[in-house]
Amino acid sequence: MTRSSDAAGGDQDSLVILETAEKKLAELIAERDAVREAEALVDRIAEPVTLESEETISAARTAYNGLTVRQKEMYSPDRLTRLEALEAALAEKKKQAAEDAARGENREKIAAVEILIDAIGTVTKNSGPSITAARTAFDALSETLRARVGNYNVLLAAEAAYKRILTSGDRPTQGGGGVTLAAPSPAGTKGTTGTGTGGTTGTINDSGQTRPARPAPVRRSAKRPSRMSPARPAAGSRPASRPARIRRIPIPAPASAGSGG
Repeated sequence: MTRSSDAAGGDQDSLVILETAEKKLAELIAERDAVREAEALVDRIAEPVTLESEETISAARTAYNGLTVRQKEMYSPDRLTRLEALEAALAEKKKQAAEDAARGENREKIAAVEILIDAIGTVTKNSGPSITAARTAFDALSETLRARVGNYNVLLAAEAAYKRILTSGDRPTQGGGGVTLAAPSPAGTKGTTGTGTGGTTGTINDSGQTRPARPAPVRRSAKRPSRMSPARPAAGSRPASRPARIRRIPIPAPASAGSGG
């Protein structure tokens, strides 16, 4: 009986070992299957990468991060390298999209300020609200966007002209009460040309001073002195007396000494 019981005990131990091995094998197979599923998510990502690829790339990354340390050791190094490259390409796409959106938004902001400046028009004593609105919108821009406003010189000229109108009191302003601002001066010029409502033109410099346009020089033809003949005496008038001529009388020569009788 001792031998039979020993044999039975040995069979029992073998069965336990077998069951343990089978369980271990099943765990290994499950781990391997999980790794293969994570790798398959990388294989399903299409190229080139677009913004729509974010969902599949995120799923592949989530699957990899959920693996155990041993499973990550079983994970294909080539697929991990590809997953990282796809993530980098997606990040670049998102960056470009954000920059494009920002550029479009910035263009709209700049255009809105330029429209407010153009709306100022002829500067009069009632131009305060429109000038203030344009200045407020301009100051709200970033320093980079301010440099891209194309008609900022018009705003400066309008502010200077409005200040002169206010300081002039009840006196009439040049040009009939208003200053019409032209387009911004080209690069390198000093000031903005303006035309008054009365037709007066002039140049408004950066300090707000107005200089009237210089009139065109008038060319005068040089007159040659006329050659006038001496004035003739009027009819009936006596001519000026002339000096009398001296009449010479001949004097006879004296008689010679031997001529007497």
